[in-house]
Order: sequence, then structure tokens, then C-alpha cells
Amino acid sequence: MANFNFTVDTQEMAHTMSQVAPHVDGTTAAVVSMQTAVIIAERKASEKICDNVNRGFFGLIRSQISQKLAMYKSQIDAKLMELLYQSKELSSIKGRMERDFQ
Repeated sequence: MANFNFTVDTQEMAHTMSQVAPHVDGTTAAVVSMQTAVIIAERKASEKICDNVNRGFFGLIRSQISQKLAMYKSQIDAKLMELLYQSKELSSIKGRMERDFQ
């Protein structure tokens, strides 16, 4: 049986690894920083969306209330005109009845 004995110099590889380690650390820091920036951007975007949804909802409700107010105002104006007409008619009938009574 053959027996082999090798000696390998790993000094150069260790030196190269020590040069790579700061770059890996820098990449890790950049990924963490980017992740934080993405979370902040997503939070801001979601807040903006919520604000727009709220503004749109309240605008819709305000518009519906304004439309109902306009509709009811026109109905009230029509009823008031009808009441005014009936009031004049009743005054006319009252005057006629008073003349007839005398």
C-alpha cells in the first residue's frame, strides 16, 4: 500500500480570504441598509394609499350628502310654492265667503 504525504501552503488563500471578508461585510451592510430603505418606502407608500382612500371615501360621502341636500332643497322649495299658492287660494275663498255672508 502506498503512503503519500503532502504539505500544502494555504497562506496565499488565507490572505485572499482576508481580502474578501471586508467586501462580504460591506455587501451584508448594503443589503441590510437596502432592506431598511425598502421597508420605509413600503410604509410611506401604504400611508399614502390609505390617505388617498380616506380622502376619496370622505369626498364621495360629502358629494352624496351635497346631492341629497340639493334634492331635498328643491323638494322643499316646490312644497313651499305649493303652500303659498294654496294660501292665496284660501285667502281668495275666505274673501269671497265673507262677501257672500254680508
